[in-house]
Amino acid sequence: MTRADLTRRDELAAKVDRLSPRERECLLWSALGMRSKEIAESLKIAPDTVNEYIGSALTKLDAGSRAQ
Repeated sequence: MTRADLTRRDELAAKVDRLSPRERECLLWSALGMRSKEIAESLKIAPDTVNEYIGSALTKLDAGSRAQ
């Protein structure tokens, strides 16, 4: 691993550390292919709440979309 790779890894780790447990959970399920409605049903919260958590997580990670 190059020094630049290590720096990027450390920067990403610092961003991930800023996520709340619920943001991480929603983002993980989304990354595994679950839709907001499915995540909401699983966590017993509203789909809009799931979208808020994911949106907040994406902002904290400087990602523009779920695909990133």
